[in-house]
Amino acid sequence: MGEHQAFATQSLAIDSKEWKKYQIILKPGATNPKAVLRIFLTSKGTVDLEHISLFPVDTWKGHENGLRKDLAQALADIHPGVFRFPGGCIVEGTDLATRYDWKKSVGPVENRPLNENRWQYTFTHRFFPDYYQSYGLGFYEYFLLSEEMGAAPLPILNCGLSCQYQNSDPKAHVAVCDLDSYIQDALDLIEFANGDINTTWGKVRADMGHPAPFNLEFIGIGNEQWGEEYPERLEPFIKAIRKVHPEIKIVGSSGPNSEGKDFDYLWPEMKRLKADLVDEHFYRPESWFLAQGARYDNYDRKGPKVFAGEYACHGKGKKWNHFNAALLEAAFMTGLERNADIVHMATYAPLFAHVEGWQWRPDMIWFDNLNLVRTVSYYVQQLYGPHKGTNVLSLTMDKKPVAGTEGQNGLFARAVYDKDKKEIIVKVANTSDKAQPLSLKFEGLKKQDVLFDGRCIKLCSADPNKDNTIEQPSAVQPQETPRLHRGEEQVAQLLLRVSVPVGGAAELVHLLGQLVQGGLPVRPVKAGLGGLALELVRAPEGGQRAGDGVHRVGGGLLALFLPLERLPVHEDLLAGVSGSGSENMGVAEDELFADVIGHIVGGEAARILLNVDVEEDLHEHVAQLLAHEGGIVAVERLGGLVGLL
Repeated sequence: MGEHQAFATQSLAIDSKEWKKYQIILKPGATNPKAVLRIFLTSKGTVDLEHISLFPVDTWKGHENGLRKDLAQALADIHPGVFRFPGGCIVEGTDLATRYDWKKSVGPVENRPLNENRWQYTFTHRFFPDYYQSYGLGFYEYFLLSEEMGAAPLPILNCGLSCQYQNSDPKAHVAVCDLDSYIQDALDLIEFANGDINTTWGKVRADMGHPAPFNLEFIGIGNEQWGEEYPERLEPFIKAIRKVHPEIKIVGSSGPNSEGKDFDYLWPEMKRLKADLVDEHFYRPESWFLAQGARYDNYDRKGPKVFAGEYACHGKGKKWNHFNAALLEAAFMTGLERNADIVHMATYAPLFAHVEGWQWRPDMIWFDNLNLVRTVSYYVQQLYGPHKGTNVLSLTMDKKPVAGTEGQNGLFARAVYDKDKKEIIVKVANTSDKAQPLSLKFEGLKKQDVLFDGRCIKLCSADPNKDNTIEQPSAVQPQETPRLHRGEEQVAQLLLRVSVPVGGAAELVHLLGQLVQGGLPVRPVKAGLGGLALELVRAPEGGQRAGDGVHRVGGGLLALFLPLERLPVHEDLLAGVSGSGSENMGVAEDELFADVIGHIVGGEAARILLNVDVEEDLHEHVAQLLAHEGGIVAVERLGGLVGLL
């Protein structure tokens, strides 16, 4: 410890009696997570200070008054499709005087007033009397962040109601006849986002450095409002916006609950008012999330669409971030994705929390003054974000959607196709307490369809209460297995079995293997049809062999069905090969089964031992396969085993 407290200092000469912006750059020679800024007057006289701000020089995208780089980048890495701001309850305010006013959050930063934060005294167990908002992060910055992340901006505006939880007196709200200024705020916001630079608010945007429009498509009016007082205020907003901006989609609300009296009242009202989307919020325990896999399967497709605007699993007795909560969020999201025709958007909430200044858990990203932590819930969002696809594919188990229903063993799953990337993506969440081997069978593929470069991304933890922390930021992260490459052998069908580790896992199986074109029919592989079934296990080192003949490990099991008439034949190598393994798998005697007891190292040649059970008339056949990219797989006889090198 040195003699001086300060480790970065600068002097500043005040050379004007008028208001003037001064700026200096401090370059500290040390890192201190709790450093403070001190300003001393070193000469006689009086100096008025109006706006003081301390920012890193290196901000997100290099913007002055920009965002902390690591936090913004973490958010962008989710690849969000929509960005809802500035929040929900903060829009309402503790009262109307402290509601979020977007017009006060734009223009020069030094002219933006200070505002009390909605959450100062809301929770009696966690008071924060010094919790304010400077509006330094305002609607312009939110729009800019949305644009740079590639997300559609969704601003939420006050509808004339202050927080109904704290204000039961009708006089605390704006009368319907006095809503004109609030409605004008909504119209002006659309002009600020999309208007020509010659318009009043379009010019404000341009003067701030963004002459091009922000291409606003959605606007939300109100947050978690309820009762008759909400639709009677929403209606004049909808009429005014429709008249001037029919292209803008309006988001209404179903209230603070996911079901119940207020929910059942507001949904018909949203239909009557012809809102484009209805915002539903879910902060619910484990049992609720487990029961919601088919929530949207029977929603009315003719009315407004759904926006799942706030959701997170709040564990019973453990309302904080942990793996099991994130797993159930992943399971719930399969239902959102399966019903993409009715559920158009979804946003996890809240996004950020400082480890020393929070009132609400769980949150997606935690941070302190130097570091950030991506929670398991963050990684669930990141797995879904860039893999949402463009078209929903039918995925069933016993002819039913995989939604955690009776007989589905706690499994939730969804499949999509991305026509731009030409990818098939399957997401599987195992919410049970045991490992489960899964089989995924592709049907309806055309002759010209080719599946290749399969990979599996898994997010799992043996401890359901585990999560990442400042001290252990990488305790639970997605793990990707190497890609499986094959040569040009013609394959009729590919089946993937994924074994989910005990403790549950959110499985993202991406491009499940390969189907090489050749016009071969997809059919059961039986001896009478001249087929050879080959099972390839990708097992991590130390994986344990299960008694049922499946090498049950987290890496997954690939089953390749290869019609022998299309493969090279080596008559001299397979004579006398015998053994069994099909009985343990429940395979009929006339089917072929090859049980792998070795493992593949991605991209390298590996020795795989096969125990093959085939009929006498097929003993003369053996395949020479291309198992790795450019690598020839030779076959040799090892007594009762066949070794693939």
